Amino acid sequence: MKDLIIKKAKKEDLNQIMKIYSESVVDEFKTQYPKKTKKEIFKYVGGIKKIFKNFNKEIKSKKDYWIIAEFKNKIIGFAFADIFNRDGWLRMNYLNKDFRKKGIGKKLTERRIDWFKKQKIKNIYAQVFVKNDSSIKNLKKFKFIPSSIIYERSLE
Repeated sequence: MKDLIIKKAKKEDLNQIMKIYSESVVDEFKTQYPKKTKKEIFKYVGGIKKIFKNFNKEIKSKKDYWIIAEFKNKIIGFAFADIFNRDGWLRMNYLNKDFRKKGIGKKLTERRIDWFKKQKIKNIYAQVFVKNDSSIKNLKKFKFIPSSIIYERSLE
């Protein structure tokens, strides 16, 4: 995609990142939990204010790698990766609805894997919902294989 720029995120990008996150996290959760409301999803993730505070802290950390996808000077997506116990973790990879399924998520994943290589990370993990076909397809392009299943049960 011409005019697409992928670069390190800055604190000033957080408001636009939060806008994309707020839309995308709902879409992601709906793949696994179609009956959950937006309010229930935001409660599950800890609330928007808490997420913003966490993102603000993480974007400055040396163990976290935040990047944005920019198209014609507008942020259209973001992703981040972090290091935990010398393992790499691909965390979020979210795009504005109008820019999904155009190969941008793949570019964001590629960039984060390159960052892990520079950090001399040997193992990379990603946790996705079982029904999140787009994320699973993206990970398979990079030769990720399923390694475990987490079972969940609500007591409510």
